[in-house]
Amino acid sequence: MVKRGALSAVKVFLFLQENHALGDLEDLGIMMDNVQYSHMLSQKLVAHLNQIGRQELIPLVYQDTKKEPLYEQ
Repeated sequence: MVKRGALSAVKVFLFLQENHALGDLEDLGIMMDNVQYSHMLSQKLVAHLNQIGRQELIPLVYQDTKKEPLYEQ
């Protein structure tokens, strides 16, 4: 589940935030409120939670997973 690019991006935002250098960029906390998991990442997260015996967290993962449209136009 861990990719270096994603962690590097988080580290950059934390660096900018801690040093009051965000400029026009949004605060990481605000952005995190609006982010949802892709279906692929959600599946990996659910598999991980099953592996470590934390199934009670799975409904929360599904709540934060992007909803696909019922039909394509």
